[in-house]
Amino acid sequence: MFIPGNHDPIEIFETKDSQELIHRANIHKRSLKLADGLVICGLGGSVQNFIQVDGKGPLNTCWNPFPYKEENHSKFNEDLKQLWDITVTDSEDQIVIMTHEGPFLSSTAKNEQFYNGNTTYFCGSPALKDLMLANHEKIVCNIHGHTHDGSNY
Repeated sequence: MFIPGNHDPIEIFETKDSQELIHRANIHKRSLKLADGLVICGLGGSVQNFIQVDGKGPLNTCWNPFPYKEENHSKFNEDLKQLWDITVTDSEDQIVIMTHEGPFLSSTAKNEQFYNGNTTYFCGSPALKDLMLANHEKIVCNIHGHTHDGSNY
């Protein structure tokens, strides 16, 4: 089971039919029942990220997001809402969200280790953060990647 990241080819983002889901397990923009009462859904790719120097000042855009290139995250937000709508079909289900991008301002979507340590990179989606906070009773966890916290990466 996987979702594509921001360095994967665009073809991987193009999910086909349910047979492909069974054989390849690409859950980008899909949901899958894992067991009674447990569903996983996935959304790959990254959105625009931000950089702040010396812990103050404005958040400036950095890096090239893929495939969600809109600065206001509009397409990602739309895909996230549609994914949530197709995933929540049973009010009793608990949900695991697998995303490449993490929730904005979470400790797992923030990097302070690049370069000389005075630069902070804020990754993540505000819409994902809002979705998780609004639905915390249904969401078991958010498994995500994208942020590579490390020195001189």
